Amino acid sequence: MELKKRLVLIVLFTVIGLVIVFIITMPKKKTINLIDNYKIIKVKDNTKLVFNKKEIVTDYIAEYSYGKRYILLKCVDKDINIKFYIIDTKDDWVHGPYSDNETFELVKKEIVSEKIDNWIKIVK
Repeated sequence: MELKKRLVLIVLFTVIGLVIVFIITMPKKKTINLIDNYKIIKVKDNTKLVFNKKEIVTDYIAEYSYGKRYILLKCVDKDINIKFYIIDTKDDWVHGPYSDNETFELVKKEIVSEKIDNWIKIVK
């Protein structure tokens, strides 16, 4: 009987230990709510723009900005290239990616009807 109790305690403490290790090492999920059900979801070193559970932009989002209708994204791809996106949340339209700031600013000037200037960095 004493042996069974020890075996049960060993198994119980092992399971509790594994659960604690899993909880500690589990990736932390951070959600940034934007406008019209658009969200930036960050898990560990990965970010993506999601709309109604559908992934819209999967490049790493380094910075973002938004107004009442538009979302602006500054992303970095796997090759460390900067990409810019403009998302029209009323028409659910993604403009981009644009590979340079000059093109992005020209398109932004033509498309975006509201003033959006302040970029928000996504902290690691």
